[in-house]
Amino acid sequence: MNHHNELLLKVVDDLKAKNLGAVIRKTGKYIQEHSIGSLSERFEEIERNYSLIRDYMLKGYKDTSREAMCAQLLASMWNMVCDIEKYQRFMETGVYAGAYRRSHRKCIQNDDVRRILEEYVQDYAMLSLGIESDKDERGAQLIKQHQETISCIFDNVLVSYQWRSDDCEFYTKLLLSPTIDVNDALVLISAITLSTINYFDFFKFKTLLNVFIKSSGEELRQRALVGWVMAIKDDICELFPVRKELERVMHSDDVMFELHELQKQIYFCAEAEKDNEEIAKEIMPNLMKNNNLRMTRLGIEEKEEDHLQDILHPDADEKNMEAVEKSFKQMLDMQKRGSDIYFGGFSQMKRFPFFNDLCNWFMPFYKEHPALREVYKKGSKIVDTLLGNGPFCDSDKYSLAIAIDTLIDKIPSDYREMMEGGQITPLASDLLEQDSAAFVRRIYLQNLYRFFRLHYDRAEFTDIFNVNTEGYGFFIGRISPYMYLEKCRQLLIGLARFFIKHGDYFHADEILDMIYSEDDIDCIKLHVTVMLHLGNFDEAIKDIESVIEEHTGDEQLLNIAAEVYFKAGKPSIAAQLYQRLRENHPDSKKYLFNNAASLVEAGDIQNALPLLAELDFKYPDDVAIMRTRAWACLRQGKAIEAESLYNRIMKIGGIVSEDYLNLGYALWFQNDINAAVDMLCNYLMKNIEKIDLLTIFDRDRVILEENGIKKSDIFLMNDLVNNK
Repeated sequence: MNHHNELLLKVVDDLKAKNLGAVIRKTGKYIQEHSIGSLSERFEEIERNYSLIRDYMLKGYKDTSREAMCAQLLASMWNMVCDIEKYQRFMETGVYAGAYRRSHRKCIQNDDVRRILEEYVQDYAMLSLGIESDKDERGAQLIKQHQETISCIFDNVLVSYQWRSDDCEFYTKLLLSPTIDVNDALVLISAITLSTINYFDFFKFKTLLNVFIKSSGEELRQRALVGWVMAIKDDICELFPVRKELERVMHSDDVMFELHELQKQIYFCAEAEKDNEEIAKEIMPNLMKNNNLRMTRLGIEEKEEDHLQDILHPDADEKNMEAVEKSFKQMLDMQKRGSDIYFGGFSQMKRFPFFNDLCNWFMPFYKEHPALREVYKKGSKIVDTLLGNGPFCDSDKYSLAIAIDTLIDKIPSDYREMMEGGQITPLASDLLEQDSAAFVRRIYLQNLYRFFRLHYDRAEFTDIFNVNTEGYGFFIGRISPYMYLEKCRQLLIGLARFFIKHGDYFHADEILDMIYSEDDIDCIKLHVTVMLHLGNFDEAIKDIESVIEEHTGDEQLLNIAAEVYFKAGKPSIAAQLYQRLRENHPDSKKYLFNNAASLVEAGDIQNALPLLAELDFKYPDDVAIMRTRAWACLRQGKAIEAESLYNRIMKIGGIVSEDYLNLGYALWFQNDINAAVDMLCNYLMKNIEKIDLLTIFDRDRVILEENGIKKSDIFLMNDLVNNK
């Protein structure tokens, strides 16, 4: 909910706290100050009912219905506050004001909506059966008029005040009716969704849920699913019988699976901009470099053949083709992961006048749309070829078709023939059946994503693709109070793994908190992993200690535990665990190395040296092993050997910023102060974040003291480095 007034913001806080008296007093003050006469009658009725409840209580009556009546009044006040804010937005500028003005020019009522939508289907059917010579022209005119009408109805639904039960009943029947065009129903689902995402409306939510449950069409079901899921809000839903309504679906395993998949798909959509950056930096340069086309002011031209290059580099064409194929494979792999690989290219095509109409962002693609009439006259085969095979969302199909209209005359004739013949097509998707629930849902989410990222007034809407820490896109957290968590435990564990895989440990932690159980070892291991990455070592160790005695043979648990103890500053325990793992896997380089590193970190150099010697013998050029050996030398006071190893690392080229620091220590311990200062300066320069050298020296005080460095030396070295 977008709050335009500080008082309204306080009212919403009071509503969440269920402080009915405060809500009524503050809302009354707001209505009076802003002279909102159209809502006064509704408010006065609520105020009277609240006064009656207070009077009955004052007289000592024990009213068993008091709590239910207060809950009903709270719900009524929520609806009133939403309507007040909408009213205020109608008087301003932006999406709501524009939609309000457009929709109220025609003032279409519910009965008119049904009649208009049904008459359109009838008129179009009759026209298609006719034999008149001008039926194409008349059909185009009919579609154009209808497009204007459905756009008006879309606006009307978007800015509608909070619905009543009869509105819910009307739109449920309308959207499920076979007597209206399915595209109209799909667009209206989106209008209802947008409306209730911003201002939770119980009866709009219920309409979406009804359609999801009752519709047999997958497109309607999936749009409705996204709508009712995204409508649910924390706290406010408690004012309404949302739980009772959700009981109708939350028992279903199929619905639970769809929610699980929807959460992942929203995450992939939210990553589209990162994916676009990867495509722009790593893939497109290869494609552009290795093709034989160039863009000019007059359109697309083929590059002339360079015969000298053919002589000097006879295999160049083959290499170029391999590079192009590799780039395409990269894009297909991204698509397999669920990435929205087309967002970047089409994001520049949302400035056409077509997208000034809010309704068009959500309109299913159909050839007869008035905006496409000219392009289909010029090159219908090209448009059909490009759009027929590519897994584009509707919004991108419109963008591409309109763009073709502006470029079609500039495409070289031979390429145009290839396009018309279907020899040049976009990346086809054989990943999902195009009528499957997952594919239909993905396409719709991509439509929504483009709106929430690219529409010029997108800031006026709650961003359903914000998957940051407190983002609205993580809907599982909001709907979890209505879920049967034990029933869908395995799905939620799978979802936690998904977030861990993508480095989103915050949301993985939220999911695991929902289903945490000391009896579920998989859940415990995932929770330890999350705590490890969030730096909550105490919590991770607590988890480990609760289960490790019962699962001594669980190598995965032992491995995670060893890493936790090492990073928690308990390397001795880590070394013991890695020793146990080595006993089962004597040839494992990983366990041998980690065992040695843990012993070095614990200061047990004597037991670490044989392991490091074995590693050096088997893997003489491994930089990580050299680095650990060098650190062990420093711990032993062998600064010359450490310097030699760090210099060797530098020559190989595997140096990291910490190596400059440690080489600086090695030089310092040999009293080569000038060289040590240079290395420590390099260390500071190689780190992007600003580092306080005294903090680093304090972290490493044990090794400094072991090598005879005094406190006064530390302060002097800090000054020398900072003054250079």
